[in-house]
Amino acid sequence: GIIRYKHIGVLTPDAINDELLPAIAALPKGTP
Repeated sequence: GIIRYKHIGVLTPDAINDELLPAIAALPKGTP
């Protein structure tokens, strides 16, 4: 994710998925 983002220098869907999905999954249940 972040490594690929820095390597390519462009925010790719892979970078978004790798970095944001884990954070979203870590949010408490019921978060708007």
